[in-house]
Amino acid sequence: MAVAVVFALALGACAEGPGAGTDPDIRAARAEFAAAPFPTLNSVPEKAPPVTPLAERAEIRQGLASDQARAGQAIAEAAAAAAAAASRPEAPRPGLSVGRIGFAPGSAAIDDAAAAELRAAWRIAAARDESLALVAGTDQGTALATARLEAASRRLAEMGAPATRIARIQAPAGSMAPDFEIFIAPTGGIR
Repeated sequence: MAVAVVFALALGACAEGPGAGTDPDIRAARAEFAAAPFPTLNSVPEKAPPVTPLAERAEIRQGLASDQARAGQAIAEAAAAAAAAASRPEAPRPGLSVGRIGFAPGSAAIDDAAAAELRAAWRIAAARDESLALVAGTDQGTALATARLEAASRRLAEMGAPATRIARIQAPAGSMAPDFEIFIAPTGGIR
């Protein structure tokens, strides 16, 4: 008998112990559910809930399909652009970039700004006892790239740079090279 009393007290303690049964929100939800009448066949609504008209559903479906097609096209275009960028040859990078020259389209003329870039680059290379590498992009044509390289080399020679310390490089067409970039590199390390 004592065992039965202890067992009954233990069960009562378990029912009131911490847990889901003591949470006030859960108890309130259970009480609300218990107070509601149980549904019967008589409680079925007489009228069906409103439904979106067929034409409107078709319009929504068509809009979703066109959104999906546009998203697929954007993904395909992004993948094609990434593949094209990956397939382009990398421009030669013989050393540390020390300047860029922005030539006018179709021109190989060295203006004052270009001369200042060349002068600054030569000062850096001379101070480090290194050579200059002039890299010209050929996207506008190899003849123009060659003319730009020769014009820059002539201007550097006027500044006192020996021809043995100037390398002229044409970047392949379609590479990611700018129109004209100036690098420094260890003397003898570039050809």
